[in-house]
Amino acid sequence: MPPINKFLGGELISHDPEPGVIGVFFPTKPDHAKPADFVMGGITSAFLDQIPGPLAVTALTKSCSNNLFENYSTSTNFR
Repeated sequence: MPPINKFLGGELISHDPEPGVIGVFFPTKPDHAKPADFVMGGITSAFLDQIPGPLAVTALTKSCSNNLFENYSTSTNFR
């Protein structure tokens, strides 16, 4: 699993294959907050950026599992 997926903690909570809809949950953690105690815009963007991959998988395969956010592999090693 890419480190960003673990950091964001996305979870698939629902799936409706006919219209191709998924429901996802991203917890807000203290590490996601600004000093004013609200989620940073970049984190919100990262939440949104995590959705198209699982949505495409569920739309194409008409199936899903709770570990969709864990099944991605990366071939690029960023150091």
